[in-house]
Amino acid sequence: MKQLSRAYLLITALAAAGCVLLLLDHGEYAAADAFRSAVECADASSDHCFQLYPGVIQAVRAAQTSSGEQDAVDIASRGTNIQVSLLPSVTDASLVQAGAPVTVEWYVGSVATVWIGNHAVPSTSNLAAGHADFAYVGWMLVWLAALFWAIVLLNRRMLALFAAVRILPTTAEVYALAAREIILPDGNTGWVVKSRAQQALFLPLVLAALALISIRPLMNPDLRLFALAGDALLFGGIIVRLVLTFRNSRVVADRASIAIADWLGKMRSWPVADIELVAIVGLRWTDWAVPTLLFVGRDGSKLFGVTSLYWNLEEIGAVCLKLGILLSLDYVPTRPRRINGVRLVMRLVVTLITGALLALSFLPLPSGTG
Repeated sequence: MKQLSRAYLLITALAAAGCVLLLLDHGEYAAADAFRSAVECADASSDHCFQLYPGVIQAVRAAQTSSGEQDAVDIASRGTNIQVSLLPSVTDASLVQAGAPVTVEWYVGSVATVWIGNHAVPSTSNLAAGHADFAYVGWMLVWLAALFWAIVLLNRRMLALFAAVRILPTTAEVYALAAREIILPDGNTGWVVKSRAQQALFLPLVLAALALISIRPLMNPDLRLFALAGDALLFGGIIVRLVLTFRNSRVVADRASIAIADWLGKMRSWPVADIELVAIVGLRWTDWAVPTLLFVGRDGSKLFGVTSLYWNLEEIGAVCLKLGILLSLDYVPTRPRRINGVRLVMRLVVTLITGALLALSFLPLPSGTG
């Protein structure tokens, strides 16, 4: 409960901060509109007026920034020297020279523009030239708040789905297996349980897809192709894996053996006599304990497991009881699980490539314009 309260507090803080930044950005655009519509008049305190005064450039100190040239300029005007930071364009940069006569445009107590002939060179305080993009950061914070809120709802739904999973079948359901007994490819009679699409498997994928779609407007338009490549790499592999899983994965059992086919259709089989028990455990998946049936050999080794993400555990549990295999809640692992190095490396490579493509699609960040 305390963690949930902290989550809602974080969501509220992000949403509030994002809204504040959006309001600031709106205010800056409103101020820029007022500047553009201003007329020349004597009221120096009104945002509807600007004033023009003659001057001469005394000194220029040019510097290059990530957004272009920025000149620190000393101008003699109105009987004093003023210092202004100008943002000349590539074509106007050569005009900003010592000794050049200029017209200085003042707006609400600051130099907004320096006119060199008919060329307007904006200053860093010019509201129409550009401003910090509060909207971008604001929308990012609002998006994060919405994402965290969706994750909280997803977490509650996933916990409810896992809590509702039935594993222990009733006696009637075990006896009902007789009606579903079929002839297997090897000529014996038995049962086939195929993997099925479960809601708990697709909800996180749907959230991930919605998150990627909703973040598109905040990405750099010139590099969204990289993001699409990352999406194709990530979701393409997931979709192929799911299709193959639902097509090929199945548990096959007769009265003497039990076998499982993986997502590639590769079959592994064990004699029923070599199975000590089937443990009812919770397999850790992020913050969730996924109900799982773990088949354990008589030597304590983990033979294979089936989770409620892909399988109807109640149906598999009924097959186990029909074969006389014990379903146990008291399993204590005796051997550590071996790490599949190849699978781990493949997951790491896909994650790094996808993350790099997504990160690249945000760079460079968009700049604000008035």
